[in-house]
Amino acid sequence: MKRVVIFCAITLVFAAVGELSIVRAENRALLIGVGKDLNPNTNDLGGIKYDLEMMKNKVAPALGFSMKQIKVLQDQEATVQKIESAFKSWLINGVESGDRVLLYFSGHGSWIKDLNGDEIDDQDEVLCAYDKNWVDDRIGTLLAKIPSNETIIFIDSCHSGTSSRMVTQTNDDVHTKCLCYQGNSSGKEAKGGSMLEEILLRQYDRYVYLGACPDDKSSCDSHKGGVFTRGIVDAVKYASKNKTPLTMKLIQKKSKLYIKNCLENYPTCTRCRLPPYTPNLTGSPKLMAMDLTPKPARSELWRKLESWADKAPYKVPITLNMNRQKVGDALVITCDAPMNGYLNIIEVGSHDTEPIVLYPNKYHQDNYVRAGTRVTIPDSGEFELRASVPDKNLIIALITEKKLNAYREGIGDAQSLFRQMSPQTMRASHQVVEARAKSSFGAGKVINYVK
Repeated sequence: MKRVVIFCAITLVFAAVGELSIVRAENRALLIGVGKDLNPNTNDLGGIKYDLEMMKNKVAPALGFSMKQIKVLQDQEATVQKIESAFKSWLINGVESGDRVLLYFSGHGSWIKDLNGDEIDDQDEVLCAYDKNWVDDRIGTLLAKIPSNETIIFIDSCHSGTSSRMVTQTNDDVHTKCLCYQGNSSGKEAKGGSMLEEILLRQYDRYVYLGACPDDKSSCDSHKGGVFTRGIVDAVKYASKNKTPLTMKLIQKKSKLYIKNCLENYPTCTRCRLPPYTPNLTGSPKLMAMDLTPKPARSELWRKLESWADKAPYKVPITLNMNRQKVGDALVITCDAPMNGYLNIIEVGSHDTEPIVLYPNKYHQDNYVRAGTRVTIPDSGEFELRASVPDKNLIIALITEKKLNAYREGIGDAQSLFRQMSPQTMRASHQVVEARAKSSFGAGKVINYVK
């Protein structure tokens, strides 16, 4: 009689033994807001604290960042030295290529004379930290060191001219401010675009940047927060309410509309008659169009198992009949042994804390294979593998010279088709990998996406 097995992620408690003491890579967000600084001629920005609150409590979580993954620097904490220190300790160290990074700045922006000749308009765009200007060249150097291939940048500031603040009060008690262009150090006009555009073009596919306005425009603040930042929040709410993908293109579109409506309803500085401005989107087209809604996070177990395949001296070919499935589709796993040894095939879902042993199993308990052997799961009519829930699953094939049988040494009923990998076998496998003795093991990996 044909046995039917539902292939799914199983969540159990797992205490890993022998974990390496390392900095754990994860998503990281750095939120910077400067409403008050040491310059006596700079007007305070009353909405900065609301900008940071909105980004921390509404926007960052919508992009997949937990509270422990968010660092905030405000006013006196946002000196150039402290900002750059946070870049190194928070956004560079402890981040890997597959992690997501968010950088947000709200405050004054301006120009200074270009000192190294890399600007066609002879102007270096700057963000105004608590103690001094933070030049775009330095920002670019730090950004280039971030390992992430998915860096999201929001800048809510004026990117041109000397920053000045003019406040009026409307009938409904909405206080606003504008950053008005008054001239610059060389007398030349900025060419527009983005203050980070050249930086982004150098490493095109790793960044996506949305600024409140181009370099030759000014932006608005209010005592409820920056108009651009409020527009970002409006886009997040829209995507959630309408169950539509949250993309940078959507955020640009919705924040542009929000700014337009806000400035038409609440005229700001009558002296400069600030017109509606368009948020400037730059960077990777792929990241611009990507749905930023959080995906299931990879567990620590996932990372550990994946490292086995990355460190293996022998690569073990492992394939699926289909990498992307719908719930109910049948899955077939094929593995080709490149060496003699003991083969274990292990599966873990995105949130799992316990690995499940797929091979050996109840019907194939002897797991010694010779080089050139092909193993197929399932290889007969005894059972089927079918996806039961939407998830992302990592499947690892590990061949070791050392005798390891994760099924016989596993946890669970001795007659179960599949068993849970025991901590002892997990530890023994990890020791083989870490020893990295030549020809001692081979490993391969494949990811199965279920929708």
